[in-house]
Amino acid sequence: MKRDTCTLRGHGVHTGTRVTVRLHRTEEAVTFLRRRTRIPARGAYVVDTHRATVLQRDGAQVVMVEHLLAALHIHGIWSGLTIETDADELPIFDGSARPWAEALTSLGPFPAPPPFL
Repeated sequence: MKRDTCTLRGHGVHTGTRVTVRLHRTEEAVTFLRRRTRIPARGAYVVDTHRATVLQRDGAQVVMVEHLLAALHIHGIWSGLTIETDADELPIFDGSARPWAEALTSLGPFPAPPPFL
């Protein structure tokens, strides 16, 4: 069964902040939504990798995106998803990509990735 949204809650590993993340099906490329700013999940928006991968655009940032990006890659998801977070740092959960992968699976199939040229 295909769902339109999935909500996850956890704590940031560096800040300890309680975080709510909502995965929304969309018609666009994979994008993070933080403080009304859309941050594409692309290398051009990586601003730091010292202790965690940080994506940033127009003053808004999302930290600790590695495990979620790994789950997206494993599932071949390149479009059809907006990731909305109420904190700068994503939750660590168990330290793996598994909770993210399970959440993505609960949303059902996504569009096929673009063919490689």
